[in-house]
Formats: sequence, C-alpha cells, structure tokens
Amino acid sequence: MRCGMAAIRRGGTLHFSTPSMRATVMSHLQHCGPQSDLHGARHNIRMGNSSAASEMEASITKAQEPSSRHVYLKTMFEEARLAASQEGMAQKPLAGLAISVKDLFDVRGQVTAAGSTVLANAAPQKSNQKNAW
Repeated sequence: MRCGMAAIRRGGTLHFSTPSMRATVMSHLQHCGPQSDLHGARHNIRMGNSSAASEMEASITKAQEPSSRHVYLKTMFEEARLAASQEGMAQKPLAGLAISVKDLFDVRGQVTAAGSTVLANAAPQKSNQKNAW
C-alpha cells in the first residue's frame, strides 16, 4: 500500500495485525481514495464502476501530461483506444490496462532499437515471429 501502510493479502482480502492498523488503513483509503494502480483499475472495471475505455483514456491523459513528455519514444494511443472500446472488452484479463514496453522487447510491426541510434532505422519486427507481442 502507499505511504508505508502494510497488510497481508490472503485470497484477495486484506488482513490486519491490529485494530488500530485497520483503522489507519481505512482512514488512509478514505483520504486518498481507492487504488489508482493497475489492480485498482482492473477492480473498478470488473465491479462496473468504470470501463476499459475510460481507464485507458485516463492512462492516455496521464501519458500526455508535460511531466511525461520525455518518457515515451513512441505511443499507440489510437490503437489502445480502439482495443479498449471493443465489445466484450471488460471480460478480458487486461482490459483497460495501459502498459509501456521498453524497446528491448520485440513488438510486432515496431523497430526493436534497444535505445540505439544505429538500430533506429532497422526493419520492424515481423508479425510471424513467436516471441513478439
């Protein structure tokens, strides 16, 4: 948990060692709101409190903030929006969850430059390779 809070998670349920720890964590959650990480986003989608499309849009908005301008070499926002808005997306395990992939890993149709200017203009990953995303 954030802010140094700790609890034991067993089977998806938080267990606290003392009542005061539980009260502290509950107070923290009321102050900070629900989890804003991937687990929280997925939980909100499954519970119907959010949609894959709205969670993806929130991630895209965050990625477009000035503080993120030097973080991503390439973005695929339109593809992500399209995938998140597809029928039945909420039932898929990674629905609405944005990820970033370091350019050390092969992604179909993308150059795997590994941060190298020498490899920046190399041929993109072929779609028939087994290890590509």
